[in-house]
Amino acid sequence: MFDRLFKVLSSDRFINREGLGGNKPIFIQPYDIGHQIEVDEHISSLIKRLDAAGILILSIDLYELYLQILNNSGTLEKILEGEQGMSKREFKRGLQGSTNTKQSIIPFFQRKMKDTDHKIVFVYGIDKVHPLISIVPILSEVQTILDTAPFVFFYPGIYDNFSLNLFGCISETNEYRARNLDNYS
Repeated sequence: MFDRLFKVLSSDRFINREGLGGNKPIFIQPYDIGHQIEVDEHISSLIKRLDAAGILILSIDLYELYLQILNNSGTLEKILEGEQGMSKREFKRGLQGSTNTKQSIIPFFQRKMKDTDHKIVFVYGIDKVHPLISIVPILSEVQTILDTAPFVFFYPGIYDNFSLNLFGCISETNEYRARNLDNYS
């Protein structure tokens, strides 16, 4: 999969956003969650290979972003201090309440895009933030901040160009604007 991805992502056709039929350059690269460790390793290698080919990648790990948001707001410390006295539901609600796609995640993307020279944006770590962050609102909102760089979301599940199925067993809201990278050539 990653050799094919290198060929596709390093092609002028991809960089120039050709063959999209007027659609936004938002791509989903689905993969089997059973291969998560290898996928994480290959994403790092792919970034290095593309960088060596002169294609700079802005990489966003949603887990690292989530921790940064929690730390910056002081929420992580508060939640961890009170964790023993909380039910699982309260703990989860406390963690979820501090992240808002429009108010925290998308502005972070915008700052990174402005401050970083890049040709492609990689978003990964979806497996580590579920169920605290859903990818669907991010996919919807990222359309509002697109610049010239395509977005590639590494998705641990199934995407058939019509619906997302996280981990191959959790159906998510339909997302019609993203393209399955497996079908792009």
